[in-house]
Amino acid sequence: MKNKKNLTCLSAMLVSCFFIALPLKAQVMIGDNKTPETFSLLELFSNSKGLRMPQLSTSERDALGFKAKFISPAPGSEEEKLAPLAKGLLIYNTTIKCLELWNGIDWISLCSDTSSEPIDVCVPPVLTGVILGATSVFAGETDLYYSVIKLPDFSYLWTIPSGWSQTGALNMIKTTAGAANGKIAVVPSITCEGKELNGAVVDLDVEIYTLGCCKNPPKITITGGVKGG
Repeated sequence: MKNKKNLTCLSAMLVSCFFIALPLKAQVMIGDNKTPETFSLLELFSNSKGLRMPQLSTSERDALGFKAKFISPAPGSEEEKLAPLAKGLLIYNTTIKCLELWNGIDWISLCSDTSSEPIDVCVPPVLTGVILGATSVFAGETDLYYSVIKLPDFSYLWTIPSGWSQTGALNMIKTTAGAANGKIAVVPSITCEGKELNGAVVDLDVEIYTLGCCKNPPKITITGGVKGG
């Protein structure tokens, strides 16, 4: 009886040591005694069992709120910090009976109608909303800002009317107006699996103010006081 009790205590100690040491080991093999390959963090080995992903229906998946939280998170919010980390999450969708991957923009199905065709998880980026900024300005006016909603991992390719100048190249640019009307335009871009994907262009018509030219003339601000005689 005493030996049995000692054996139980020894087993418990060994199990505890295993779980304590597990985080300290860089690589883990489960199901075999072989050393994991140098490129593997975790390896599972079995001739009779598989790996089961979390099972969620489409409604349960949507209840996670990934699109609402991570597509256009508020600047400085916890969602903005987590958005890049959420990419790569894998589930099994019980509604469509298929594995799905969150790529940072949308849930991508890993099923294909023909098994011979490769599955492309890269999709062109889509901007949310429109370009914000003045549509009627004075020729030579400075500090004109144009912006779009910032999205994780996007880059932004801006174009401006001829004769204008700009600084900045993120989701916001600062411009100085030239003498010509034209369009402020931006194309979203994202790098996926080593290739650059460009989305659809979004643009905004801008006009140089002349007397009677524009529906919404620029505002004129007068500063300073009036000196008495």
